[in-house]
Amino acid sequence: MVDEAPDGRQALEVIENETAETALDLIVTDLHLPGIAGDELLQTLLATRPTLATRVILTTGDDVQDAAHGSVLATHPYVLQKPFDLATLRATVDRVLG
Repeated sequence: MVDEAPDGRQALEVIENETAETALDLIVTDLHLPGIAGDELLQTLLATRPTLATRVILTTGDDVQDAAHGSVLATHPYVLQKPFDLATLRATVDRVLG
């Protein structure tokens, strides 16, 4: 099952309302979400749901070496710089889920 959220706030609502039946295995999010940005979403998860935070794939069109998001992009193991292809996404999902 796939859940979608149009912005960071609604993504947090989906996460907060998950049940055993709807437990999330993986989150794929853009760094620049409306409402709550992807890096803020990740920081919230690190504080409240650290296990789930390890299963987040961040996507960005930004230069991953850019200092503006450097700490998040440098420390988070799963960052895909756009454009990326389906094979790269699949390989990253496989690494995240083990």
